[in-house]
Amino acid sequence: MEVFWLKKGVRVEEDAHHRLVAHEDQYTLVVLEVTAEGDAGPYECVAVNAVGEARCTAAITVEPAPEGEPGTEAALGASAKPEQPKVVEKLKDVTVREGQSAVFKCRITGSEGK
Repeated sequence: MEVFWLKKGVRVEEDAHHRLVAHEDQYTLVVLEVTAEGDAGPYECVAVNAVGEARCTAAITVEPAPEGEPGTEAALGASAKPEQPKVVEKLKDVTVREGQSAVFKCRITGSEGK
């Protein structure tokens, strides 16, 4: 199963600003040091395999950081028969202050076959 993240329809790649974590059936996107201009808006987690796909969406809302306050970072199976991906825990919208990090988590089940 392939799981990936989209922002405004564009695939999010891991870089100095984005962390992608997969552990068992939980998939996490961490957006570091959020800015209103670059990071606010909808995000989508997409899972695809040979028998289907599943999607869930949520958004980052950015609030202005108070003057002088530095940003702080937020906390952070296979089967024999092919199973279509299924979102079992959806993404939740997050609101963060500018300069903080945003964390999206979702749980997706399904088989590994592409």
